Amino acid sequence: MSRPFPQVGVSISFDPDAARAARLAAMEAMEQAQLTEAAWACCFFTNTHLARAGAIRQGVLTETHCRVLCGTSAQGVQTLGAETETGPGVVVMVGGREISAAGGVLPSDGANLMGFFGTEPGSLLLLFPDLFRVNVEELLGTFAGGLGHTEIAGAGSGDGTPDSGLQLGLSGPRAGTVAALGLKGSFRAVVGVASGAQPVGEPRRVTQAEPGVLLTLDDQPALQVFMNTAEQLGMTNLDQALAELRVGFHLEEPPSPLATFQQENRCTPRPVTGLTAQQGLRVHLPPGAHATISFLRANPAWALEETRRMAQQMNEDLGGPPQLAFYFSSVGRGALLHGRRQADTTVLRNVWGDFPLAGLMGGLEISKGGVHNLTGVLAALRWLE
Repeated sequence: MSRPFPQVGVSISFDPDAARAARLAAMEAMEQAQLTEAAWACCFFTNTHLARAGAIRQGVLTETHCRVLCGTSAQGVQTLGAETETGPGVVVMVGGREISAAGGVLPSDGANLMGFFGTEPGSLLLLFPDLFRVNVEELLGTFAGGLGHTEIAGAGSGDGTPDSGLQLGLSGPRAGTVAALGLKGSFRAVVGVASGAQPVGEPRRVTQAEPGVLLTLDDQPALQVFMNTAEQLGMTNLDQALAELRVGFHLEEPPSPLATFQQENRCTPRPVTGLTAQQGLRVHLPPGAHATISFLRANPAWALEETRRMAQQMNEDLGGPPQLAFYFSSVGRGALLHGRRQADTTVLRNVWGDFPLAGLMGGLEISKGGVHNLTGVLAALRWLE
């Protein structure tokens, strides 16, 4: 029998008034947690409220009296029972003193992380960097030496467009920075990654490339190979191919331990962002990329099965269901992929039942294994027996 988890509450508000939404979500989260003063608070809000980020911060602080605040803007926000990808939304999670927390806003290079958190960030570190002003892969590389066994999860701030990312701390909204929250306590933390893209066709050798461009695959123009693959899948034009296919890079680095497709095959997806006059594909090559790629296609059935497999594996690693979780998923594996809302979180609820979950939806997800696209990254905590 596990000990009851410390006081935690989470709530979501769709009120179009940003300040009122923040107060309502924070108030309900505090009631759930049975707290009069929160030790820490985490807040996610949609870009509909971007201009009122300061009012959201003040609303959360007023209702929670928290000593640590971490938050970010996003395209969508979610809890276990509700979500929005397009409209106004604010999610607030609060916790009591049993979970020690440190958080706020770091500079774009993540400088002084250890000074910010103390000797080490704790069991779980959440990161929310500005996508357009922070090199996320360099940031993770900077942290690698000092993190030890700390698990990492997070997502890019904003909706994937310039100037859409704001990061929150006690001192107010910031841009071009990294919002961070480190949690310590008598709990086990596990992070899992679920892919939303299924491999199609045979792996291809990268026979010629430039920084940010694949020129030839198997000694053929990369665009030609890309379109041949698309036609074999019944796609009728370039726009459809660009929307549905990803380039999956096989990585030289060891994968994360959880058994999802991406880790088993050491393959991380990247979208094709443009074409060159030489029939090349513009695509961001991740660190550790090998000279082999596979094409991946967004697949709703595959995505849900990956989510279920991830949850079952995490259940084994945790020793039971989580008692607190954060979920960061790509908008590309939301309603756009499934034709309905809450597809992923419904799977999580079917596996585990109800538990406090706060999350966001955007265009880039983060784990200790690196940067992901078209995935769901779940950070789950379970109180030690």
